[in-house]
Amino acid sequence: MSLMLLSADLREGAGPFPMPDPARPPGMPPDPVQEPGDLPVPGPDLPPLPEDDPSRVPREEPYPVPDPVDDPQPDRHDPLNRLTDSGRNGARPS
Repeated sequence: MSLMLLSADLREGAGPFPMPDPARPPGMPPDPVQEPGDLPVPGPDLPPLPEDDPSRVPREEPYPVPDPVDDPQPDRHDPLNRLTDSGRNGARPS
């Protein structure tokens, strides 16, 4: 790249953002920070719940945790367990 082209690129502001036009006024300035208006007055505290109120009872889980299933051990010649029958995975064929 010649020096002439390089200086032209720098002068034109080669980059992702175009150079601002000096004849054009800048964008709108941001709004000044204002003091907050009147905040709402907090209301009185709620009265305590009666002892027999249903919302005092803690909710239960929607579904109980199931008991563990005691499946019997699969037979050694189970067709779904062919990997151990064929001698793979460290098992010896019978």
